[in-house]
Amino acid sequence: ALFTAFFYNLHGVPLFDLDEGAFSEATRDMLARGDFIATYLYGEPRYDKPILIYWLQALSVSAFGLNELALRLPSALAATGWMLLIFAFVRRGCDRHTALAAAIIGATSLGVIIIGKAAIADAALHLFIVGAMFAIYLHFKEGGVRWVYLAFLCMGLGFLTKGPVAVVIPLAVSLIFYGLKGEWRSWLRAAFNPLGIMLFLLIVLPWYLAITWREGPGFLMGFFLEHNLGRFQAPMHGHAG
Repeated sequence: ALFTAFFYNLHGVPLFDLDEGAFSEATRDMLARGDFIATYLYGEPRYDKPILIYWLQALSVSAFGLNELALRLPSALAATGWMLLIFAFVRRGCDRHTALAAAIIGATSLGVIIIGKAAIADAALHLFIVGAMFAIYLHFKEGGVRWVYLAFLCMGLGFLTKGPVAVVIPLAVSLIFYGLKGEWRSWLRAAFNPLGIMLFLLIVLPWYLAITWREGPGFLMGFFLEHNLGRFQAPMHGHAG
């Protein structure tokens, strides 16, 4: 299921859609300029997304050449990790048979297949959000601070992939869940764990500070205000849904 969904004929279709083209061209430009801090598209700053997906694509292109397979490989690997997390999580809570069923259902769902084969940031984002959500739930069920650190690690990587959504979803959902269980004090202790917050900041701050130092407030204003808050007010890039 994993091979068929994410790797079979990965290179067989040319890049399509605005997003695949924009991510891939920005990565090509990054390699051509030798600049791994700021992303540009057709000579203009590209403030749509943070840096992690471009680094992953650049690493893949450096290893396998500038082609569809290399540009999409990070998404395929992230989607594979996403499905393996589902398998491991369900096996821990239920049994191997149920875990296989859950992972196969996930890997053969059309939307997941499309995300896992596209040269965009979404598969990596999903991997990190799912990792954070599973870690939060396992902390609730089993206790242990290691799950708290894992959740902060995943949220940090997600924030470096696509910004605040990687933090807002796990925190909002877990707050509601813990609140309904009457465990809001436990949520506060986990959410404000000093070492967890420090781990998150160690992952996120170096690049965000570097891009601000290089580009001024342009990225922070463009990304957080236009490409986050702005998307809740009006359609962007034809994404009217």
